Amino acid sequence: MGARLYTAPSLEDVMIVVLDTETTSLPLFSDADHRDVGLWPRMVSVAWGTVSRGPAPPPTHFVLKPSGFSIPESSTRIHGITTEEAAEKGVALADVFQSLKKSLGTAQPSEIVICCYNASFDRGVLLSEALRQKQDDMYQFLVSCQWQCVMKHATSLLNCGKYLKLVDCAKRLGIDTSSAVLHTANDDVTITILVLKKLGSLLVNHLS
Repeated sequence: MGARLYTAPSLEDVMIVVLDTETTSLPLFSDADHRDVGLWPRMVSVAWGTVSRGPAPPPTHFVLKPSGFSIPESSTRIHGITTEEAAEKGVALADVFQSLKKSLGTAQPSEIVICCYNASFDRGVLLSEALRQKQDDMYQFLVSCQWQCVMKHATSLLNCGKYLKLVDCAKRLGIDTSSAVLHTANDDVTITILVLKKLGSLLVNHLS
C-alpha cells in the first residue's frame, strides 16, 4: 500500500471507497498473510461508503450470516452483534460482494482506491474471507484495487508519533463523534470519511 494520500483534486480520476469490517477476533499474528486464512478472524459485518465533494450518502452495511463459525461474547461486547442476530438477519458473502460490485459500478480496479482506517487489518479480513468462501472473481478484483491506510496518513500529517484510535484521531481533527456508535462498521465508515476529508484539507493547505 502506497504512501500517497488521495485528496479532493483527484476525485475526478479515481473512485474513493471507505470500508470497515467487524470480526470475531484479531488475526493470530499482526503480519499474517491473508492467504493463510486460518490465521484470520471471520468477518461479522462490513460497511462501505463513497467519498464525494458534497455530503456523504449513508454507508451500505451488511451483517454476514455465519458460515461455520460463532461470534464470541468478547467480540459481541465490542460491536454488539450476536451469533443469533447474525444467523437471523445476516446475508451470504456472495450477496454482499454483489452489492459491493454494484456500488463500484463500471470502475476498474486501477480506478478504485479503498481507504480503511486500519487498512492492513480490513484488507486482510476481506481478502481472507473471499478466499475462504471461494469468491475467486471478487478476490481478484479487490486484490487489484489500490488500498490506503487512513491511520498511517493521520499519524504522518498530525505528527502524532504513534497510531491513534479512530475516535482519538477524529477528536484531534475537531470531528464530533458523540452521536456515533463506535466499533460498528456503519458508523466507523462515516467517521473515517470525515477524517479522510479533514486530512485531505490539511494536506492541500500544507502544499499550497
